Amino acid sequence: MRRKKRTPGERIAHAQTISLFAKKSLEQSREALDYDTAMRNYADIVADVTKTGTLGEKVDVAIALQHQDLRKALDKDRPEYIQQANEALANFDAALHIFDKLTADPAWYREYAAGFLPKNRRHGLPYDEFLQALASQNSREGGRDTSIHSMPGEEALYDARRILIADLMRHYGTVQESVLAGGEPPEGSERTKRKE
Repeated sequence: MRRKKRTPGERIAHAQTISLFAKKSLEQSREALDYDTAMRNYADIVADVTKTGTLGEKVDVAIALQHQDLRKALDKDRPEYIQQANEALANFDAALHIFDKLTADPAWYREYAAGFLPKNRRHGLPYDEFLQALASQNSREGGRDTSIHSMPGEEALYDARRILIADLMRHYGTVQESVLAGGEPPEGSERTKRKE
C-alpha cells in the first residue's frame, strides 16, 4: 500500500509531533528502541524537507531543530549545553528579521544590501545577519560534541541537520541573487510561522 504524499505544512506538523513523541518517549519510558526510531523518522523528515521544501519551510525546520536542542540540553541538565543552545537560538532569532524583510519587502532589502562594502560580501552577495547566523550554526553542526549523539538515530538526525543548514545557505543565496537582480522572491519563500 502506498503512503499518501504529505503537503509541506503537514510534514512540518508531523516533524513537530514526532519531536514531542520523542521527548515524551524519553521522559516516560526511556525505551531506547522507541526513541531511536523516532529520531530516525525525524531525520527522514528533515532530509525530505531539505530535498523538496521551500525556503520558508527549511527555515521553519531549522528553528524547530534549535528548539529541540534547547529541550535536549534541559533534559540532560548540563549547564554548558544549555548556555550554548540558548545562545544559538537567540542568535538565530535575532537574525530572522533580515530573512523576513528579504522575503516580504524586496525593495527594502535592495536598499539595505546597497550599504554593504565589498569586504562585507561573499561571492558578491551581502553577508547579512541571517547568513552570519547560518554560518555560525553550520560551524556548530560541524563541531558538535558526538558524545551527546550516542544512538544511530541521533547520528542520522545530526547528519540530516548538517545537510539542511548547508542547503539553506545555498538556497538563501539564490533568493538574494533574485531579489538583488530586481526580481521577487520565489513562491513559498516566507516562513509559515512568521511573527507579525
